[in-house]
Amino acid sequence: MKHSDTHNTTISSHGNSTVATILWVWTLLLAIIPNIGLAVTDTLLPDGPWRLPIIMALILLPLGCWLIVMSLPRRVGITFWVMFPVIFLSAFQMVLLDLFGSQPIAVDMWLNLATTNPTEAGELMGSLFLSLMFLTVGYIPAIILAVVATIRRWNTPSAISAVARRSGVFVAAMGLVLLVAAKAMGPGLSVRKSMFPVNVVYNAWLAVDRTTRIAHYHDTSAGFSYRATSLHPDSLAEVYVIVVGETARSDHFSLCGYDRPTNPRLSAQSDRL
Repeated sequence: MKHSDTHNTTISSHGNSTVATILWVWTLLLAIIPNIGLAVTDTLLPDGPWRLPIIMALILLPLGCWLIVMSLPRRVGITFWVMFPVIFLSAFQMVLLDLFGSQPIAVDMWLNLATTNPTEAGELMGSLFLSLMFLTVGYIPAIILAVVATIRRWNTPSAISAVARRSGVFVAAMGLVLLVAAKAMGPGLSVRKSMFPVNVVYNAWLAVDRTTRIAHYHDTSAGFSYRATSLHPDSLAEVYVIVVGETARSDHFSLCGYDRPTNPRLSAQSDRL
């Protein structure tokens, strides 16, 4: 009986180790996949012979950092939750890659999170079928497995941690060397604009900064002036043209045939251009 119990415990331990390894690798893939997608599609990267080293640097440096970070916790569930902020941003970024093809999470996208109304969100959901399928298959099962791993206290295999730590240092160093060389020899590379998640965190900070400035408009704009001067004779009337930037789509304007009254005041104007 004791031999049977020991045998069953060994099988259970081996099974847990296998599942823990799968979750560990899964976590790493979810964290690094936006770097691969953005490095390949980013239109801001400079062209020329340094494009390939730049792409490699934008992938290898974060990959090395994640390997080092993920090698530190003993429990694989803890490893996942330590990486969860990156994984959350990864999911957000992959949705935007599906929508726009090559765009990181920009400042206006962070601002839209706080201003988008339910109707706009519902209309956007119609364009996110592939993204939702990807999130359902790629992210939700990993979260469920991480909860189970945390409750059952599954350990990351020591061999995985050791290899990850050593290879992480090497990969990060190689990525850093490529990045420094690319910035020195190929001008035009901006880490805060092109490297995930640095670009995402930087744009989030800019969004908070701009929101704060807008909330304190009278203070932040005190003393501002266009310093415009009138050059026409006083006998002539002045004509002012105000250009207002807006992200509304023309196919949702009642002026352009949309069936809902989205522009009632403009539609009532008889002298509009």
